Amino acid sequence: MNKQCTITVLLLKAFFVLFTLSFITSCESNRFDVDISGKDIKFTAERFDRDFTKFKNENYSEVNTYLKNKYPTFHPLYLTNIMALGHPKDPATEKQINLFLNNSDIASLYDSVLNAFPEIDYIEQDLKKAFTYYHYWFPEKHIPKVVTFMGAFNYTVAVSDSVLGIGLENYLGQGFSLYKEVGLPLYKIKKMEPEYLVYDAMRGWLLSEFSDPDKQDFLLASILEFGKALYLMDAMFPNRPDYLKIGFQEKELQWCLENEHHIWQSMMNSDMLFSRDKNALKKYTGEAPFTPGMPEESPGRVGNWVGWQIIKSFAKNNPDMTPQQIIELTDYKSILSKSKYKPKK
Repeated sequence: MNKQCTITVLLLKAFFVLFTLSFITSCESNRFDVDISGKDIKFTAERFDRDFTKFKNENYSEVNTYLKNKYPTFHPLYLTNIMALGHPKDPATEKQINLFLNNSDIASLYDSVLNAFPEIDYIEQDLKKAFTYYHYWFPEKHIPKVVTFMGAFNYTVAVSDSVLGIGLENYLGQGFSLYKEVGLPLYKIKKMEPEYLVYDAMRGWLLSEFSDPDKQDFLLASILEFGKALYLMDAMFPNRPDYLKIGFQEKELQWCLENEHHIWQSMMNSDMLFSRDKNALKKYTGEAPFTPGMPEESPGRVGNWVGWQIIKSFAKNNPDMTPQQIIELTDYKSILSKSKYKPKK
């Protein structure tokens, strides 16, 4: 073969390799990696935590009116539900707020929050991008007002019809000494890092919007409802790490990936998928340092991860269905069957 023929063959081989790689890439492309560059949404994030401290140094009535006007939904929610300090219109609430803000431990915690989060620009930017994807896929859905608050560990995320609240004291880093002092379990402390904040907030909103607790009376239904929310997390955070979307540590997710077949076999062999036993639900979906009956390297809530994998498998095998259509499905046995979910050994 002469030199010219050799070059021609090499070029054809190179072209074939590039074509093959291009084809594989297109087949495995992320359906959620859509162009949102031209989209613009109305989005705000406000510092309720900072504004609330005005009660400490300014006229109570004036601050109460200010907060009522600026946070018409969240102000009463915070006082009555999150902190149980009383209703804004109850005169006795003033005393409770003063006791709360002048408590030395609370004052110290507030200082830690304000020092760790002098600004929330990056939180606002990340959430605005996530909600822009949200608007792309669900244009008819309301976009909430985001507020940050200090809830003394009562709530990580608080959700109403129009507001998404984020408890900043839950993201001061696992080295924050007060976490151990107040008795928080180590497995939770390890995930009280700022990198989880935006994901926890968005997951909380998606669960409130799309997950119906009344439908989750048996294990398969419960894990698939949570799996749908995690599938939407893929849409809100395309090309972001999966361990953050579900709220695992990176090594916990890796354990799930390496043991997916065994996890599924354990759930199938225990005949739990259609069980309405609350202990079964708690075992596979409850917060815990690890899943009972599995190695200590396993994460808690492993059933929710399995539900996510089933929904992703269903979407892959039913490519004509939109995210909206998938989210609306409630025939859980049919979802499992049509997902063709079968982890490799």
